[in-house]
Amino acid sequence: MVHLVTNVNKEDYLKILKFLEKNCSTFSLVEPNIGYSDFPYELPNLKVDLQDYLRKSEKVTSWPGTKCKVAKGEEKPVLHNYECSRESIKYLKKYNSFWDIEEQMDIAFYKTFKCILYTISHEEMLVVDLAFWGNFFEYTNCVLIKSRS
Repeated sequence: MVHLVTNVNKEDYLKILKFLEKNCSTFSLVEPNIGYSDFPYELPNLKVDLQDYLRKSEKVTSWPGTKCKVAKGEEKPVLHNYECSRESIKYLKKYNSFWDIEEQMDIAFYKTFKCILYTISHEEMLVVDLAFWGNFFEYTNCVLIKSRS
């Protein structure tokens, strides 16, 4: 059961991160095409902070919640996979929300290889697999909206 999550305040954001820290093995950040005027080669500080937790990086055309077409000669977006741990999550806690990380940088969290949370950052969408989360959101101010997909 996929649900959109809205009304995520700072306190709930931190609760979500704590839950993810305890229950996920990896998370990914996706950088859009880099090197063009709207997204120059200077990358967010978060990528630098997380370099010790990087497992792999790969060029992709799809990731949770997104499929994109890349024109011939354009760079593909880059998906970076990181270890999910207390140490790596502390860098995400510096932000007030998933949307403060970077406007165009999507994030996803995985339990083994199953995605249990992802964002579509430019639309400020947070999506969860409620089958994994159980009643977690009953103890937050978040609002769940059942997705049609």
